[in-house]
Amino acid sequence: MPVKNGFEATSEIKDFIKLNQTTNATIITCSAFIDMSSKSKALQCGSDFFLQKPINSKHLFDFINAHF
Repeated sequence: MPVKNGFEATSEIKDFIKLNQTTNATIITCSAFIDMSSKSKALQCGSDFFLQKPINSKHLFDFINAHF
């Protein structure tokens, strides 16, 4: 994204939800960076789930089925 990264966008979305007391949005972060610091940072910013690229469809569908 040209203006902000995914971590910033995730934080802003979650802050907006809290501030406006709106329905929660589930955020799934998909990244080619697979180090633990990227995953930790994504989850700390408010991401609900982290998938590494290439995406394993079984992991994605397991998450969706467990939470929806």
